[in-house]
Amino acid sequence: MKKFLTIALSALFVFGMAATGITLNANATAEGAPAAQAETETVYLVPGNYVNCDGETVYNTVAGATKLTESECAAIHTPNAYLCETEAGEALPAPATTKTGVTFNGWWTIEDAEVVYHDTLPEVTQTLFLYADWRAELSQPKDPVNPPEETQEVLKDYLEITRKKTGKTEKVGLFVSATDVPNAVQAGYGGPVQFYNEWFYLSPGDSLKVYVSGVYGSQAAGPMIAPQLRNGKEDTQLEISGTSSTPGILKRDAEDKTCFNCIAGEEHPYRVYIKFYDAGGTMTIYMERQDKN
Repeated sequence: MKKFLTIALSALFVFGMAATGITLNANATAEGAPAAQAETETVYLVPGNYVNCDGETVYNTVAGATKLTESECAAIHTPNAYLCETEAGEALPAPATTKTGVTFNGWWTIEDAEVVYHDTLPEVTQTLFLYADWRAELSQPKDPVNPPEETQEVLKDYLEITRKKTGKTEKVGLFVSATDVPNAVQAGYGGPVQFYNEWFYLSPGDSLKVYVSGVYGSQAAGPMIAPQLRNGKEDTQLEISGTSSTPGILKRDAEDKTCFNCIAGEEHPYRVYIKFYDAGGTMTIYMERQDKN
C-alpha cells in the first residue's frame, strides 16, 4: 500500500471527457465513498467508462467481481460499479477496457485525506470504493507523485496556489497526457498534449497560477507562467461542460492576467485539465468538482 498527497495526485484516468476522451466517472467523497453508504464492510470496484469516436459510452469491466444493476449503482451514486468478491489479503482483480493507448495503473481510494493504492484487498470495517487508475501512454507514473517540499523547485509543470486563509503558497504538480484535440500545442512531445491533475482542494479566495515547460520554447528553459503573448494572442478560456462550469469556480484577476481567483462558495476538491492553442497564446482551463458525474 502506498500513500500520496491528494493535492498532488497524478491523474487517475477512467475515461469520459468529451474534449479528451479521458476522465474519471467515479463520485468519490473526501473519504473515498459516495454520500449514500451501503452495508458495512462492502467493497465496490469502479472501473469507469469512456466515450468512443461514435459518441457512445463504453463501460470498462472487471472479471471476478459481480456487476451491479443500474438501480443498485444509482442507490450508491456510482455508475458501473462491481461488488468485490475478493477476500482480505488476496490480490485484487484487474479491470479491462477496449480503449486503446492506455494501461491500468492500480486501484485507489482516499483515506484520511490521502490517496492510497491497493494491490490486495485490505481489511475493511466500512464501505470501501476502489477506483481504477487508467493512464495514457504519455502519462506520468504514479511513483513518485509529489516531490518532497525541499525539492519542489524541480517541478516542470505545476499550479502555484496561494491560500487566502494562511497567505502561504504551495505547488501542485501537473502531469502530461495525450489529447485527441488536434490543434492543441504539442509542448515538445510527438503530438498534442494536455496538462492535468486531480483532487486538489481550493477554498474561496484562493488564487492559482499555471507554470508549464515546453509550451513557449525549449524544455530546457524550465517552467514559464501562462498564458503569454504569442502571435498577437494572450487569452484564457474557462471551459463549460455538462458536468462543470469553470467560470463558476475561477475568475481571472482584473489586473494580473496570469492569476485566477477561486470564486466558489465553499472549499471543495477539484481536478483540472489545461490545454494550449495558438503557439501558447490561448490557454483553456477545465475544472471539475469531485462530486459531479
